[in-house]
Amino acid sequence: MRNFFVTWMERLMGVLVILSALGVGGGVWHAATRGQPDALWRAAAVALGGFVGLILTFGLAYLLLAIHDNTRRTALAAEAMLRSGAAAEARPGRGVLGPVEGEAAGLPPRRRPVVVGPAAR
Repeated sequence: MRNFFVTWMERLMGVLVILSALGVGGGVWHAATRGQPDALWRAAAVALGGFVGLILTFGLAYLLLAIHDNTRRTALAAEAMLRSGAAAEARPGRGVLGPVEGEAAGLPPRRRPVVVGPAAR
């Protein structure tokens, strides 16, 4: 069900990008054909603001979808590693996601360094 929503959100965002770009284009055309002396400057400002807004809005939405997809793929890869036994083949003292300290890794507990002097407090 989750894939259904993500897939349709991607499709809907594609349609909205096209409609929004057409809307910005219509706004630029309207600003340029008003017959005012500074119409070209207004049209340029509408175009710049509209397209920057489009890039920021839909860029962020696509970025969030990409983060969701990468998180899903990472979880699937971690599960596949655990199922295949790749975690057991890791070097002693290192887990799948990084170093493991203490007795769980088969290592003696770490000793704290001895500090002599005023820094010992």
